[in-house]
Amino acid sequence: MHNGYSEAVRILMRESGGLGADNRAAVGQYLNAVISFIEQYEKREFPIGSVTPEEVLGFLMEQHDLSQYDLAKELGGQPVVSQILRGKRRLTREHIERLSKRFGVTPATFYPGGASA
Repeated sequence: MHNGYSEAVRILMRESGGLGADNRAAVGQYLNAVISFIEQYEKREFPIGSVTPEEVLGFLMEQHDLSQYDLAKELGGQPVVSQILRGKRRLTREHIERLSKRFGVTPATFYPGGASA
């Protein structure tokens, strides 16, 4: 459900530029309400500062309905993804750059104390 709302927000933000002023205002009101709910959900489900970069990755995979195999190419194979998620291996700078592009987040998201996902 979170993914659906997040995707709706992305679409509305991207497409609202071509709308008339009245429609833009209505879309803006909707976005304010939905974004508030998304932020509340993310704060409750994914508190900032209390997670590792590997937990951030697990969260993003869950939100995007991805398996370890889906990220195998970006991270160097499914066994590497498994090791990262189990805390047996750390994300490298290269991994973080690839993941930030894939998920559309800043690289800081994957650093301890980084920005929210």
